[in-house]
Amino acid sequence: MAPRIGEAEMANPSNDAERNEAIQRMKSLMLTDYYPRPSFGTTGKPIKVLANQFQARFKGQGKTILHYDVEINPVVKAQNQKKPAGLMRQCWAHLKKELDTPEAKAFYEAGAYDGRKNFFTPNAISKGEKKTHEFTINLPDTDPKPGVPVEEQGRRWKVQIKHVADIDLEAIAQFCAGKKQIINNAEAMLTAFMSVNVLLRSNLHEKYTASGAQERRFFSMDDHVPISNGAVVAKGFAQSFRPAIGIPAVQLDTAYSAFVAPGPLIEVAKGLLGRNNGGFRGGRGGPRGGRGGADRGGRGAGRGGFGGPPAQGDALQSLSQHDIQRLRKVLFGAKFKVTHRTPNKIMSFGGLSLKSAEELTFTKDDGSKQSIAAYFKQQYNINLKFPRLPCVATGKRTYIPMELVIIEPFHSLPPLKLTPDQTAEMIKVSAKPPADRRDAIMAWRKKLSWETRPAVKAWGIEIRDQMTEVPARVLNPPQITYAGGPRGLVRPAGGAWNLRGKKFFKAGKPLAAWSVVSFDRFFDQPKMQAFITFLVGQMKTVGINVANERPPCIGPSNPMAQNGVLAALQQAGKAAFDAGKQAPQLIVVIMPAREVALYEEIKRTAATKLNAPVPTQCLQSKKLQSDRGLDQYCANVSMKINAKLGGINVSIPLPELPGVTNKTMLIGADVGHPPQGNGAIRPSIAATVASTNGDNNNFKPCVRLQEGRKEAITDMGDMATYHIKEFEKNTRALPDTIIMFRDGVSESQYAAIVEFECKAIIEAAAKIKKGYKPKLTFIICAKRHSMRFFAANPADNDRSGNLPAGLVVDQVVTHPYAFDFYLQAHAGLVGTARPTHLVCLRNDSNFKVDEVQRLANALSYNFQRATRSVSIVSLAYYADLICTATRSMVYDNDGTDYEPTDAGTAAGTVRSLPAEQFDPMAIMQKIEKGGLFNQVQW
Repeated sequence: MAPRIGEAEMANPSNDAERNEAIQRMKSLMLTDYYPRPSFGTTGKPIKVLANQFQARFKGQGKTILHYDVEINPVVKAQNQKKPAGLMRQCWAHLKKELDTPEAKAFYEAGAYDGRKNFFTPNAISKGEKKTHEFTINLPDTDPKPGVPVEEQGRRWKVQIKHVADIDLEAIAQFCAGKKQIINNAEAMLTAFMSVNVLLRSNLHEKYTASGAQERRFFSMDDHVPISNGAVVAKGFAQSFRPAIGIPAVQLDTAYSAFVAPGPLIEVAKGLLGRNNGGFRGGRGGPRGGRGGADRGGRGAGRGGFGGPPAQGDALQSLSQHDIQRLRKVLFGAKFKVTHRTPNKIMSFGGLSLKSAEELTFTKDDGSKQSIAAYFKQQYNINLKFPRLPCVATGKRTYIPMELVIIEPFHSLPPLKLTPDQTAEMIKVSAKPPADRRDAIMAWRKKLSWETRPAVKAWGIEIRDQMTEVPARVLNPPQITYAGGPRGLVRPAGGAWNLRGKKFFKAGKPLAAWSVVSFDRFFDQPKMQAFITFLVGQMKTVGINVANERPPCIGPSNPMAQNGVLAALQQAGKAAFDAGKQAPQLIVVIMPAREVALYEEIKRTAATKLNAPVPTQCLQSKKLQSDRGLDQYCANVSMKINAKLGGINVSIPLPELPGVTNKTMLIGADVGHPPQGNGAIRPSIAATVASTNGDNNNFKPCVRLQEGRKEAITDMGDMATYHIKEFEKNTRALPDTIIMFRDGVSESQYAAIVEFECKAIIEAAAKIKKGYKPKLTFIICAKRHSMRFFAANPADNDRSGNLPAGLVVDQVVTHPYAFDFYLQAHAGLVGTARPTHLVCLRNDSNFKVDEVQRLANALSYNFQRATRSVSIVSLAYYADLICTATRSMVYDNDGTDYEPTDAGTAAGTVRSLPAEQFDPMAIMQKIEKGGLFNQVQW
């Protein structure tokens, strides 16, 4: 029987597809089948840094660990019975009582259980050769039955333990040391790494709550921080046992995550809907006023737009359909208990009924109908205080009044579900300066004390108590250029430079057909005209050709009126056309505040509902009414507008781009996925951005929708064909070299992505011209990792306390085989700077290490929207931004392209709205026909 690989899902694949996926995951983690590290880099100023890794060693020879397969099943099987990890751990904990021999107890005490299928231990369960052992355990019943003996009413489970493999921990040491023979036994090596990861987190579930599929992040509600709209930020840590050059290590970092504040559901709902303090903006929900409707809005904390009066009283008396949709979106899957019976088991939130407790009925056994409110009065003698509120659906056609539900802690709030205020507050909590973050990591290291645990000692593992010191280098920034020949040359310092006195490298098309619309009732015509006069002056200063200096101003308009956004943008588009005698080039939109829902509605409407897509530039009114910083704000806006007109703000000369010639095409790529849960899988968004000229300073996007949650870019071949032909059209030559920077790839997907997408690009090239095969370099840019660096000598820090821009690390903490490195190209502004992890998996041009590192650093300086270097190669950044922009056009912010079914159908299910209301492919086809809109950076 093959050993189970858990995280790599290698255990007993049931078909060829699963087997192939498991193989790809192993290849992704080992990376021995791809371009190897040719050497270490040498360019730059050497410095020493500390990495948040704690090196691990095995005492003497690595021990042999026994791998047991664990099967836990109910003695009396029920249909569709779920076996969550928490229940499995409970069963495993009770197993200890059944182990009555010294060997069995040693087996248990020194082992580590993953909560699913795997148990690892250095000690055999018995002295004999028997491989399979079975036990029966009794769990306490969550709903005791009076008069029934405890042994009969408990839940009975059968536990089967089977020895399936021996794991040699020495494989870990050999892999990190670069011993080639281990490559031939990838499965054994990966199982060894997994077993140690299971060991190091095996006791954490007793004190902390795990988050994420891989259970690498753990949180506690101790010292949590409340934030707005019914949420809290919990503090915790992330840990993983990883390979590194020469020696494995435990990587440890602080972690922060937003969760729904636990408590009575009515209070939770009030928080989530912004009803705690009045001033709720209504409409799409949020804390700041602005778009309120009757009863729920008002001006909120800021200068809201078109809200109603403040909410009256503290009680939550009823919910609109939109409120129900919002709560379902946020609370779907939340764990809860009820107050009308004890003890009670934990249940899952499946949705809310559209009918209230007094309206919702069910059919009794005698055929009569009874409302939920009447049932709880009859069955539990409970007079509901809030009968007009809906009921919680549990997914089993069971409905419980909201007032009887208590939401359990640790229901996650992913970033996409946070309001702008919540996001800002979370950043404030989590963005710790480097010195504070380093101290917090060391505090967790002391608190976790892995080496003091008996099981860790039994495995013979020693873990250092200090961070790992690593040699690093600081690369010089590239020279960048604006218009004006030698006078336009700039050498950035500290990852930044100043636009003062400079003109954009190339102005876009003359701005003639444009208009302005205000959605802030306080930002009237005189204010619009005064601001536009100032903005036009700033745009001309930086070199934008403004052909129409007095664009028509529309509004103030009410975005909450029926079709309010559409009507205003249609009027603005017509006014722009009439003024410029050509298709609208730009609509400037003034918003009352950071309204995510309004922003996305504007973008979606301008892209998909006008006669043709029109670029928009959204501004916050509060930023326009203070002289302080207005010139800088308008300079930043001018950078965005020039790019939307097809201009080039700043360029990097080819000599500053190592390995790049006028026949090199650069590509950035990313895939954005729809929110998880809440119904059928919606399409994912694939975006590529590529250079179209020999100077590699003009970029064009290409966007496709594909199967939901599919990691590889399905249409990579067609997208590559588009980019190659655009390059050929502009340069009259095919690119002989393609360098692709791929964002958005999880570590376990490296192999599958590089193999599929590289093959698609090469095959697409061959179809363009017989014998055409450009040299392809494929580099993954990863930001979702836990590696952090701190200065060994504080004198090496910049003013923010971060390491300087241009930091590169390619030794000690990097992969034992792969061509990878960490690059912090930007200067940290808030918190601790996060480096990008770059992994070069294909290198047909045989670029040297220094060339790749300097190129990645240089390409972080030509982001057209800023006068600072950015944290990731600009082309990958553009692709990410386009995925985000397309999300606004394709997905509704509140998930209202899907809605819960009525209470009379199965709870927790969803149905799609009619195709005419949600047709993403039609949307994308319209965008592609949008002329200039699809030719410039959105």
